[in-house]
Amino acid sequence: MKRVSVDIGGTFTDCFLVWNDRKFGGKALTTHHNLAVGFQEALGNAFVQAGVPADMSLADLDSIRYATTLGTNALIERGGPRVGLLVTAGFEATVPLSRGRGYGDGMSDSVQRDLPNATRPQPLVPMALIAGVRERVDGFGAIVIPLDVDDLRAQLRLLVDQGAQAFVVALTNSVVNAEHERLVEEIILDEYPSHMLGALPVTLSHRVSGRKSEYARTNSAIINAYLHAVMYHGLAAMEQRLRDASYARPMMLVHNSGGMAQLNSTSALQTIHSGPVAGISAAEQLAAESGIDKLVCADMGGTSFDISLVVGGDVKFYDFNPVIDRWLCTTPMIHLLSLGAGGGSIARVDAIFHTIEVGPESAGSEPGPACFNQDGTMPTVTDSDLVLGYLDPLNYAAGTIALNLRRAQRAIEDEIVERLGMSAARPPEGAHTAAEGGGIPVVAARPPEGEGIPVSVTDAALAIKAKVDANMAIGIGRELRAKGYEPADFTLLAYGGNGPLHACGIADAIGMKRIFVPPFSAVFSALGAGNLDQIHIHEHSKIFWLYDPTYKEVMSDFDELNALIESLETGGREDMLRQGLSGERVQHRLELDMRYGNQLAQTSVVAGLSRFTSARDVLSVIGRFAQDYQRRFGPGSAQPQAGVVITAVRVVSFADSERIDFSALRAGAVACAWPAQPAAHRRCHFGAAPEGVETPVFTFESLVPGQRIAGPAVVVSRVTTILIEPQWHFVLCQEGAAWMTRAH
Repeated sequence: MKRVSVDIGGTFTDCFLVWNDRKFGGKALTTHHNLAVGFQEALGNAFVQAGVPADMSLADLDSIRYATTLGTNALIERGGPRVGLLVTAGFEATVPLSRGRGYGDGMSDSVQRDLPNATRPQPLVPMALIAGVRERVDGFGAIVIPLDVDDLRAQLRLLVDQGAQAFVVALTNSVVNAEHERLVEEIILDEYPSHMLGALPVTLSHRVSGRKSEYARTNSAIINAYLHAVMYHGLAAMEQRLRDASYARPMMLVHNSGGMAQLNSTSALQTIHSGPVAGISAAEQLAAESGIDKLVCADMGGTSFDISLVVGGDVKFYDFNPVIDRWLCTTPMIHLLSLGAGGGSIARVDAIFHTIEVGPESAGSEPGPACFNQDGTMPTVTDSDLVLGYLDPLNYAAGTIALNLRRAQRAIEDEIVERLGMSAARPPEGAHTAAEGGGIPVVAARPPEGEGIPVSVTDAALAIKAKVDANMAIGIGRELRAKGYEPADFTLLAYGGNGPLHACGIADAIGMKRIFVPPFSAVFSALGAGNLDQIHIHEHSKIFWLYDPTYKEVMSDFDELNALIESLETGGREDMLRQGLSGERVQHRLELDMRYGNQLAQTSVVAGLSRFTSARDVLSVIGRFAQDYQRRFGPGSAQPQAGVVITAVRVVSFADSERIDFSALRAGAVACAWPAQPAAHRRCHFGAAPEGVETPVFTFESLVPGQRIAGPAVVVSRVTTILIEPQWHFVLCQEGAAWMTRAH
């Protein structure tokens, strides 16, 4: 196997290389002006480790998989075209008005509670570019008012005169009958043919989402059209670079549904959050092959902290209506919660409450944390980690980035200590810095003006770490309890560049006692991108009562449900055949969104069958749903007497590909007879030891599976740092994975 997979984040670009069954990880700073530059640098780093010439041809590679942030960046920068929106006449205000809670979509809890200052986001489509079309289809799909073609042509010309550069067609009830949307597309192509310079791309909402919900479906189509051009040009340029390097195979793009597909079978909307989703998919495989039942995926990178859950069995966590940026959408997306808590998250003083806050603003890769020596002046989580002694200034990111301790101290002093009313003294003349081998000095300060205020730069750094760890712990706790789980029952899967560094602090804050650091934790999402199958998801909103409480009857007529399943399978099979796969390789998985009666809580259940043929099949699915429901919300919570309803049918079409094997982890770690030997010692500061303690530093590559290390200690690898805090124990497993457990 010779495979490359890449995950481009807000701060770092991660690359995972499999070369003749050997595995390597590479990192580079993300180059936002041209993502290909960072990709090539990260790939070059991995090639150096593998002993492969950096300028070699890529023709021998089996595949290149790519998780991109192009779409996310375009949304943040509002860099899309002017989109013209065609809706059913009378519904022109649906998108601008959004919904009652539209002001809070995509915002933090504190902002959502601040009703006097609540504002709705600036729309991607202004009112001047929204036009009503005379037509109407009812909720059953019957045409009530035929499409007025002459009126449509007039509306098209009006939108073009207003500067429309792309069209979105989102007509009422087009999910149940898309005839009018298809007719509108024909007329647009007739007015502006694709072979003319004036051609305009067209997005039909029913092709973007098969779910009901006019507002969310329209938003999904708008975002897809808004990102189409920048995604097409950016990824086409990337693919051309690969062609120039003799790579002739199609570039595979990671989807936020947990699969991947070729560029010609990928819509822009499907790539949003694709990097974190790749990490979740890797965690699912790791859990299945290593025997770990319940995982909290904690991906802490440079910009964000992404949380998701992996539970054994047939439980699938999807977002039915994810919020992308500030807009409620409807698209199948692996559920994940993203917090503004990464290594580059900026620390500041809340002037009202006189407390330290961290994030969600990030220094990113440009200018980066103050210690990066790239003109950054604001203190970040990485700066505090350096001041506390956890990071080696001369061996950060495999030595590619030299960290400046004095700049980190200066940033924390200027922005935190002095703003809290203190003036920290500079290190005395002749004091050694960590870079000079003398450890990190504790900076003296005047006595505090109030109780609880930091008295030194070191104490301020400890407060920053405690705050960011608490923020992440709170996010995990909410995510678990909202789904009926308790944190103590889960293992924290810590990955990303900063995940293993803060894992113990997060676990302490939430009461978790087990942490698992996966293989290649710093580039785990990129590893996940390399392990994905080719997948296409087709779904359709439709109500089916498996058990009707009014008549106390179990469903017996399966024709309509089976016909819908077959049509979704056909769509998935055609997608896979279009990518050059043989029909024999295509597999299908049926998933059903279900709820009890008219409850709001609905979950996704893997049906375990492909067609319904008898009452036994119905009872089997009801049993799977009840088992999952009670596992989440407790014994006795299932309420079948209220009725059991299917709200949406989803078919996942996929083709298996060769994967990286994690099965060696199932055996666990074999005890090792000889103790690990530290490579050095340095003074580190902890909440339980703010004055600092001499802490052993171990080199990850020198450790042997089975060796145990008691905290406090630091384990340093080429691309990440693992912090073992007091009361925690570390043991190295196979494949470069590790367990950390709390002593009591």
